[in-house]
Order: sequence, then C-alpha cells, then structure tokens
Amino acid sequence: MKRTAKNPICVITGDQDPRHPREVDAETAKYFRGDFIWLPEVGLSGHGHMQMLEHGNLAIADLFINWLHSKGL
Repeated sequence: MKRTAKNPICVITGDQDPRHPREVDAETAKYFRGDFIWLPEVGLSGHGHMQMLEHGNLAIADLFINWLHSKGL
C-alpha cells in the first residue's frame, strides 16, 4: 500500500471501548503503517472512546506527546 501522507500515524485504544476492539485497531494501525498503543500495556487501564474527557486523560496526553517527540515532532 502506498502511503498518502508523510505524517506519522498512531492509533491509541483503551480497553473499555467495545466498538474499537484491540485486534481491529491494531490491524488498522498496521494497514496505515502506523504505531499502535494499547493503553493497558502501558499501565493505563479503564479507558474508552472519549479518552480526552476521561479521568487519567493527562497521562494519555503525556503518552501521546512522548510519541510525537519520538517521531521528531
């Protein structure tokens, strides 16, 4: 697959979002040649779809900021 954008891609999924199962989101990230972060694997369990509004959102934001820095952004 030819990538249409040069921007890095990251899919972040929580364990409390039944409409976005881990397996599906991991495959989506793989399809777009992006990174996949499963929040429970990094010690952030209990998150659903609206992560920016949930308790613990600052930890998720820090995780994403660190990911951006790892990509040189």
